[in-house]
Order: sequence, then structure tokens, then C-alpha cells
Amino acid sequence: MKEQEINDAITAITESLKNRGASSERLKSYRHVYNVFVKYLLENSIARIDENICLDYIYHKTGVKLERFECVVANSRVDYRLRPLILLVRYLDSGQVQHEMRKTMLTPSQNDQKPPQKMTSDSREE
Repeated sequence: MKEQEINDAITAITESLKNRGASSERLKSYRHVYNVFVKYLLENSIARIDENICLDYIYHKTGVKLERFECVVANSRVDYRLRPLILLVRYLDSGQVQHEMRKTMLTPSQNDQKPPQKMTSDSREE
């Protein structure tokens, strides 16, 4: 993959984020992540970008090893890099910016569950 292809993808992603109303701070953050990532690719003579390359990069920068993009992350240093890289890989694969990140299935906690309702004589209709 050529550096120009990566730069074109980064431009498309940041323009799309801007059009969706992303803050200037978020755009600056994404650009920084992309600039450092491109530097990493060049320094390590990495010619292709895929999920595993991105996860190796995240491990290199944070010391946190992830199995795949869809992992639940409770580490701001990882998340800071993960979200922009997911967008980049998806764009390079499809040619489109796909803003949906990760889908996690939430199950209600015990505190969120309502206790079973008891029937009282007031609530029964005869």
C-alpha cells in the first residue's frame, strides 16, 4: 500500500468526521493518531495495513494486547488509538467511511431488573 493511499484515506475520514460535526479537538486527536501511526509504518517498513498490524501498533504504544478490534476497552490510551484505526482499516477495505464502531450486547444488571410484581387484591379485576 502506498503512503498516498493512506493519506487519501485519512483525509476522507477526517473530512467525513468534520461533516458529521466532530469537534476540532477530536479532529486534531485523530490526525495525531494517524500521523504517529504512519510514522510507525514507515519506520518498520510495513507495506500493508490490516487489523493485526493495528493491534500490534496499539500493543507497541500501550502494552495492551487485544485479540480483535471488537474487544471491550476500558483504557483511554488504547481507545484513543483504536477508534481512528478501526475507521482507517474499514475505509481501506471498503472505500467508505463506516462510523459505526463496536457493537456490544448489554445485559441488564440486577439493579436494573424490576422485581416480580405480586398480585394484590387491589390489582385484580373481577
